[in-house]
Order: sequence, then structure tokens, then C-alpha cells
Amino acid sequence: MKIPWPRNRRDRAVWGTVALAGCLAVSAHRLERWRLPPPDRFASSVFHVTTGADDGPGSLRQAILAADRAVGRARIIVAVPRIVLEAPLPPLVNPSGVVFDASQPGAELDGTRVSGAVLDIASPDTFVSDLRIVGGGAGLVVRAPRATLRNLSLLEHDTGVLVGDGAGSLRITDSLLARNRVGVYMAAPVGMATLQNVRFEDHQVAAIWAVDAVPPSTGASQVDVVGNRFRNDAIGLVAINVIARVEGNKFEGQGTSAVHVSGGRATIIKNQILAGHGFGIYVERLQSGYISRNEIARNCNGGMLSRDSGNTHVIANDVYRNGYGVVLMEGSAPSPNTVANNLIADHIGDGILLIGSSPIVTGNRVLRNRFAGLRLSSLTLGSEATLIPTPLLAENVVQDNGLDELQRDRYVSDAPTTPSAAADCTWRLGATSIQAIQSPGVR
Repeated sequence: MKIPWPRNRRDRAVWGTVALAGCLAVSAHRLERWRLPPPDRFASSVFHVTTGADDGPGSLRQAILAADRAVGRARIIVAVPRIVLEAPLPPLVNPSGVVFDASQPGAELDGTRVSGAVLDIASPDTFVSDLRIVGGGAGLVVRAPRATLRNLSLLEHDTGVLVGDGAGSLRITDSLLARNRVGVYMAAPVGMATLQNVRFEDHQVAAIWAVDAVPPSTGASQVDVVGNRFRNDAIGLVAINVIARVEGNKFEGQGTSAVHVSGGRATIIKNQILAGHGFGIYVERLQSGYISRNEIARNCNGGMLSRDSGNTHVIANDVYRNGYGVVLMEGSAPSPNTVANNLIADHIGDGILLIGSSPIVTGNRVLRNRFAGLRLSSLTLGSEATLIPTPLLAENVVQDNGLDELQRDRYVSDAPTTPSAAADCTWRLGATSIQAIQSPGVR
């Protein structure tokens, strides 16, 4: 049967569109071969890894050496499911950068027989993705600027990612780090380091360890920890003498503190910090800090401890069902701290405890804490003068606590630990809902 060609312009346009779509569908596999790679994977030379052997033609070792010799940006594509390494690989040193990925995500580099680093990135602008790296002293060592690590699994190393000198503008995203001694170790942070959408699990010392030798000044290094998930690590984040931004993360079951920052400047906002063994947030000797809109619940020692910090603002947090609520110890008189507009409720110990500290405390709702709603304790350190807290208290609601009247103690010598009533800490595994404690009632 002969199908007549449409006579009007509209019908002809419809037929033409259908015919074009059919031609594109038939030729899609041919067009795929000519499709340009994304900009972050563009390279002038491409080397394929076609064997899981440690050495020889088609091996990863030979591909790295070829990429290092290449003129211009090079790309290494792992096209085998697993490579077992017998000795350390050559470093990536191509000055134009290297793209290192796999044809199928999850290709494994087994470094259990390697004592040093599995991959050593000494090439600027290197992009590593879609690999699973297991075993070895370090999964990755980064010692060149502008490295991007994405969609990686780094498992069972002494250090998952070791960040060395010269590794500024590092990005680690969309990855899993688990069962390492340290997840990401920044021995000498330079410039900006960003960790985003990374899962950290079961680290023996810390998930992230970022430590500099001296407090930050203008143009100092900064660590951004944004939108990550931490579970069952000894400590979530340790940031000492750096500028730290900790935003939108979830911490669960940390062995001590979820966030420990010291000596620098910190912004800690919109995090969930749940069911840890120590204080949810521990800050000391901060130059300045902004701690706001965090949910901090069911941590054994307490929600937050600030020690000898200045210009630190604790504002609009939901702090409930911890050992203690918010504890401030010492502080800078010329740069007073602020505790304002927080919900501090249903703690086993005191709601707000000021030890030799004189902050501005205003607009807080301090409800249903088992001991005192607000307690002031003088601090004596050996032969030094006693610090007597003289805070500015205004417009706080202190209600239905074990003791609602302001309590004054004398001669505390150190920061508090887990309240005796909470020593076994099993209560931290209970329900998480804040709804039951927002309205005070009889226990």
C-alpha cells in the first residue's frame, strides 16, 4: 500500500520530525563515539589499563609512566575490574594535569601489599574518580594544587587522603571513607579545602584532621565541611589553627566530640549532632566563632563546651537530652561571648553552666533540665586568682528545671564530664524527637 505524502505544510513538518527522530535513534551508538568528554575529563592523550597485573603492557604502572611523559593533559582509564599492586606506583607528575578514572565505576585498586601511598598526586589540576581503593599506608597523597577527588571509596588505610604541602584548592566530593585510622589528614593546610557529600564511617582516630602550626591570619587556610555524613568515628572533625566552616552535616555516634575546633575561627551552622559519647561541639581558644541553628541531642557529656574562647556566638540552637546543655568555661573579657535564643531542654545535668565565664546570656528557653536551669561556678586554677562569673542575663525563660533559681557554686577546678546520673550513656540511643520537650511538663 502506498502512503501518500502529506499535502499541507503542517503535516509535512510532523512527518519530518518523526523521520528525524528515527534516524537519530538508529545512529545513536555511532554518535556516542564522537561525543566530547566533559571539560573536567578532557585530555590530549588517553591511556587504557587493560590488565589487572602489577606491571607489563596494558598495566596501570605503564599507563602512569606514559601519562607522565605525555605533552599536555593526559587521561588514564582503568578498563579492568581489579588491580592488585605488588609495589608502590610511580607518582603522577605531568605538569599539565592527569585525569584518572574507570570505564566502569568502582574499579578496585588493591594496595594491601603497599606500605606507602597507593596513588601519589604531584600533578596540578588532577581529577580522580570512580575508583575503589583498599589497603595501603595511604589511599591517596595529594601534594599539588587544584586536585578534585570524586566518587571514590577509600577503605582500610592508615590515612584515606593525606594532604601535603602545596595541595591548595582541594575538593573531595561524593565519596565514601571508612575503616581508616584517619579519613582525611591535612598536615599543612594551604588555601581552600572543600569536603562535600562525603560519608565517613568507623575511623579510629578522626574522620577529618586539619591542623596548622600557628593560628590563622589574613589569607589563612580554610576548610569547608559541607553536607557530609559522619557515623561511628572516634572524632568527626578536628580543626586546629585553621578557618573552619562546618555546615549541614550529620554526625551520629561519635566516640568523643563530633566537632573539635581550636585556635582559629569557626562557623558551625545547621548540623545535626546526635548520640555521641562526649560533647557534641567542643571549642577552645577560638579567635571568633559563630555556632547557630544546630540540632544537638543525646550526647553523653553534653551539647556544647566552649573553653577560653572569645567573640563566640551561640545562637538559635536546639540543644536537648544531653548530659549537660551549654557549658562556657573562662573566656575573653574584651571579646565577650554570647548565648542567645537557644532551646536548652531536658538535660540530665544543668541547662546552662558558666564556669569562670561572663558571657551575654539572653532570650534562651531553659526548660525541664534535671539539675539547675542556670548555674554559675567560680573557677580557680592553682595559685592563680579565682574567676568569678558575672554574666549579663536578660529575658531568659527558666522553667520546670530541678532548680529554677539562679545557682552559684564556688571553686570549680576543671570542665565537667558526664553527669553521674548518665554515666552508662545508654539513654543516648533513645528516640530523637524534640516535639516532646518543646512544651514543659511533669517528669
